[in-house]
Amino acid sequence: MRKPIFVIVLIMIVGVLLQASSTNSDTAPEETDVVIQHGLYGTRADDCTSCHFTIAQSVEGGKHSWAACETCHDSETESELNITTECGYCHGDMHDFEYPSCLDCHDPHATNWKHEITNEQCATCHTNETARLDMGSHSWQDCTNCHQNHTAPANQCDSCHGVKHSDWISGGYVYPECLDCHDPIEATFKHNLSNEVCQDCHPAEFAKLQDGGHSEGECSECHGEHQTVTKTCDECHGEYHGYSYPKCLECHEPMHASSGTPEEDVIFNVLLFSIIALVASISILAALALTRRKSEA
Repeated sequence: MRKPIFVIVLIMIVGVLLQASSTNSDTAPEETDVVIQHGLYGTRADDCTSCHFTIAQSVEGGKHSWAACETCHDSETESELNITTECGYCHGDMHDFEYPSCLDCHDPHATNWKHEITNEQCATCHTNETARLDMGSHSWQDCTNCHQNHTAPANQCDSCHGVKHSDWISGGYVYPECLDCHDPIEATFKHNLSNEVCQDCHPAEFAKLQDGGHSEGECSECHGEHQTVTKTCDECHGEYHGYSYPKCLECHEPMHASSGTPEEDVIFNVLLFSIIALVASISILAALALTRRKSEA
């Protein structure tokens, strides 16, 4: 009689071990086994944690830490992942998406943005931004290199570029000051800058501009990034005197400019030189005549 009892006890022990090994996993059981497997446990959060400990850690670190597992899951519901409450129930149809599309970008338990998404996924909503990225100096970058959640930078400009312009600006510039002049996506110099922005660092040049013939112009019309010229003198004024940029700068101040046209400046200078030359010639001739008279006398 003892042998059959021993066999029965042994079978029960093996059964318990098999049951424990099959439930001690974060992977969801097969749909047909969901009710049977979960039926052995309670519905408290601690009961779920005993098997789904990794997921429980994600929940504790996210914005859903206040919610019990059964807020979204029901072990007796025979649906994918036992979902009873979808994302849209609380969050609405964000970005014109609804469950399960939300899971392409968002972790449902940690409720944060996934970092393994590709630029192509971002492009489904941010078409213009990804197109500009592809055309600029940051084209080799992944969106997630700089962005975490929407509009939240994970890495700022100085993370890669350091403190810029510290050689001519006290303290230099760091994010978000960089965005005053630079487009972060294309990584280019903005062409719609106001003169007031330039004035902050270039007050002397700004003052010259205000007093001269270029007072109606914008700094960005002629300048790109610092020390670069995007539009030369002859593009607006033509090749006066047979000269073109940068030869113009030998005679003309580009910031101040002159209120008159180059032709007027030349005519005035020629007349002034002619008058001086005429007066000098008359003076010389008069001096020679006076010398001759004295010698004859």
